[in-house]
Amino acid sequence: MTLQEIKISTGNKQLFIAEVKTQSPFGFVSKYNWDDLFKIANEYGDIISIHVDSRWGGDLELVKKARDLTQKPILAKGFIQTAYDVEIARHHGANYTLQVGEEVPYYKRNYREEMLEKLFYEPLNKEHLYYIFKEKTNIVINKRNPQTGQTYNNYWERFYKKEDDFIKDIKLYNIFGGNVIQASGIKNKQDICDWAKGFIIGENLLEFVKTL
Repeated sequence: MTLQEIKISTGNKQLFIAEVKTQSPFGFVSKYNWDDLFKIANEYGDIISIHVDSRWGGDLELVKKARDLTQKPILAKGFIQTAYDVEIARHHGANYTLQVGEEVPYYKRNYREEMLEKLFYEPLNKEHLYYIFKEKTNIVINKRNPQTGQTYNNYWERFYKKEDDFIKDIKLYNIFGGNVIQASGIKNKQDICDWAKGFIIGENLLEFVKTL
């Protein structure tokens, strides 16, 4: 199922990707365990994001566990870089996988066109962003650098000098078949940007759902 098909089935213009996040290597530790967070994500999310990297309290077996507990689409979230990584995640029950933009040349050679619909691609710099603009896929614009934990003042500053240029390119990408997803820094509906076709919430999951 594509993101557009999920939007039609749910009736939501912006998809809520609810993340089960128990910890991070940058100091975050949830007060709740994985099972409690999963129940909330499953109740409220259109898509459920499951970490597969142990530094975020993740594991591929947790994708399999989630698959047994829900019929909702699952995003396997971690540093998934190769076609083999994708196939393993899908074998465990993931519908989508997240790739952080380090292995861009490898990605271009190895992912088939139909797999782009199942890919969430997170660029780390302007070069990665411009590269992925050539493809119709799901781009994650993260306010936090997943490698260092650095949080930026806004979503555009590491890609553009001017916010207007960022907004213009993002909106064009959305119009011509891509999907841009917002991540980090979301605590309530007012934090969701107009340009986002979906949004990922992990650390602030409990805080956010209380506002719904």
